[in-house]
Amino acid sequence: MAHYQTRHGYNDDELVSALQKDIRRGNEQRAMHWALELGGEGKSGFGQLASRLSVIAYEDVGLGDPSTVTQACSAIRDMRDMYRNNRGEWRMALAYVILLLCRSEKSRISCHFLQVMRHRHAAERPDIPDYALDMHTSAGALMGRTKGSAEGVRQFIEEGERLDREGDVENVYRERAVELLGRRAKKKEG
Repeated sequence: MAHYQTRHGYNDDELVSALQKDIRRGNEQRAMHWALELGGEGKSGFGQLASRLSVIAYEDVGLGDPSTVTQACSAIRDMRDMYRNNRGEWRMALAYVILLLCRSEKSRISCHFLQVMRHRHAAERPDIPDYALDMHTSAGALMGRTKGSAEGVRQFIEEGERLDREGDVENVYRERAVELLGRRAKKKEG
């Protein structure tokens, strides 16, 4: 990867690193300084800046404040559009993103989760669990769990549609949906 120096003598890779570390620490003025330096280096520098800000949103804010990730990524898209249209207002969007990321609650769990799972993915090959072999799979059909069969409906209701950590939304339709699935199975088999 070719690196370059900015007009003020900073190495681009060091700017990117300083930007991310100062956002992690909530140093909004320093972060904005690095961002303006990088963004002022033409399309290449601006592209690096926009890409890195998106990564920072997911990597360093993430589950610490999910709504901030959504807002930051939306503002980064706006910033890209403004830049593409040669509008200097992109810096206002940049200021918003920097303040948003610096002041947000942060969590690096997504980054750590990815590191652990990439290692496990390379080292392990788990079997597809039985609960996934339902009426929507060829293996489930071979097990008699076909669409409309009593076994297919039973397995899907008991295992296939099970939700762990189900929210507090009252599901007034579930009982009736289960009843209709059961009727359809009886009709098909009878």
